[in-house]
Amino acid sequence: MIAIVSSFNVLLCRVYNMGDVTPDPDELWAGIGGNFDTLTQVLCEFIDNSLSNFRHAKSKSAIPFWVLLNIHPSKTSGKVEVLIEDNGTGISDFDIAMKLGEKGGGTTQLNEHGFGMKHALATSNPTNDKWRVSTKTNADVKAGEFRTIASPYTFTINPTHQKIGIWPYQTPANTAIEFEIDHELFDTVQSGVKGKAGFGQTLNYLAEELGFIYSNAIVDGEFTIMLNNKPIPAVLPTIVGHYEINGAKGKITENVDLGAGDVEIKFDFVEIQDSGLAKHYKKSTKCSGVEIRINGRVIEKNLFSEVYDIDPHNLYNHWLVQVDLVSQNNDRLPITRTSKNGFRRGDPKFVKLLNVIKNLYPVPDKKPSDATSEADLVGLLKDIQSAAITNKTKHLTTTKKCWTSLDPKKQPIIDLHIYNGTEVIIYEAKKDRAGPQDVYQLLMYWDGLIADGEQVPEVARLIASEHSPACQTISDVLNTMQDASGNDYNFEITTWKANTIQYPV
Repeated sequence: MIAIVSSFNVLLCRVYNMGDVTPDPDELWAGIGGNFDTLTQVLCEFIDNSLSNFRHAKSKSAIPFWVLLNIHPSKTSGKVEVLIEDNGTGISDFDIAMKLGEKGGGTTQLNEHGFGMKHALATSNPTNDKWRVSTKTNADVKAGEFRTIASPYTFTINPTHQKIGIWPYQTPANTAIEFEIDHELFDTVQSGVKGKAGFGQTLNYLAEELGFIYSNAIVDGEFTIMLNNKPIPAVLPTIVGHYEINGAKGKITENVDLGAGDVEIKFDFVEIQDSGLAKHYKKSTKCSGVEIRINGRVIEKNLFSEVYDIDPHNLYNHWLVQVDLVSQNNDRLPITRTSKNGFRRGDPKFVKLLNVIKNLYPVPDKKPSDATSEADLVGLLKDIQSAAITNKTKHLTTTKKCWTSLDPKKQPIIDLHIYNGTEVIIYEAKKDRAGPQDVYQLLMYWDGLIADGEQVPEVARLIASEHSPACQTISDVLNTMQDASGNDYNFEITTWKANTIQYPV
């Protein structure tokens, strides 16, 4: 029996002639159902409970653990039916499991708050009329029975005991949770993806979400998640390189005191390629930045400005920092939100963690990857050159036109035109390999500026990853000649890396 109001509190009410402050269970149910934004977050509460149970039972069992999700349109109600099953050790105490704020049944840090399952059920079924939880422990099996609780939620719930022979599910599960949801909640899985997806595609998005959140546990073989009889694969980034931290490249482990004792933290600062997925590791401003897990389970993702105090930019789309806090001591870990979809802002341990990340790598690297565009490279070159010029009259632009006597639509645009306060420097840029025609393109810029009566360039540079041997030959010949105004040409051949831009990788 679940008793939220203790007899002691009831006695106090009588002694002091106080009114009964026991909340209405339906109103309470409606009130606790607003903690989740998406169906994915709801399902994670149930999966967290299963994974926590698996981890607690691991030393006592050699069987492979699994969670089965079955999600289908209802044939009768017009809603969506959800069934979650696992083969853990069952729920030993329904009183603890269904009491708000009760942490006594928690077996790992995944049961941090004592609200999860109740909040998740209330979000799924706000009308409190269509949910059921069935379970059987070893003790139940020995007694030849299983136990069930079902809607509506009240403050005194007495589980029904039934014979195991009439277990209502097709699998050898030990816990099964079922409920119906509105299509509006089901469609929240599409959050962050453009367009309107059908039922099947939405399930694909769900598989990607869960494969991302629980990737470490899936890879480590802790359990398998099945969605409508198909295993969910781990969603991992395509890593093309590691940044050096403390003299080492690759994952490093540090013991860090965030305020209440040491926590083992794994760090990996990596460069990624686009995953081609719908929602994760897409090499975009929505997917780059810092990802934080606790014991392999994603808590935060896409942190950028919170760590580096700069705005996200396409130049950092390749930048991913993976952080995993390994500890079963909740007191040493940052406090998560009740829904575990992030850390509580302002928590001192979370603030300390962000500072630790920033101190390990104070400024995210702009090193471009193979998918970086020529415009990105020129933009980076512009930033580097601008930072090196102290003259306040400097002017750098990627929109400078020449041969302005021509039709405006036919006027060439110089890739990068720099006025450093006294001299003019111009660039023709090629992302990868430059050829002879690119030298002549640069010559056209120079002659166009002379024709327009502009300041004569001090130097004209052809920048690329590599150059045809003819580029240097042609430049050397041109450097023996003069322009129409009698100025000596001055052409240089250079590379991105020679200008401190690490491209190609």
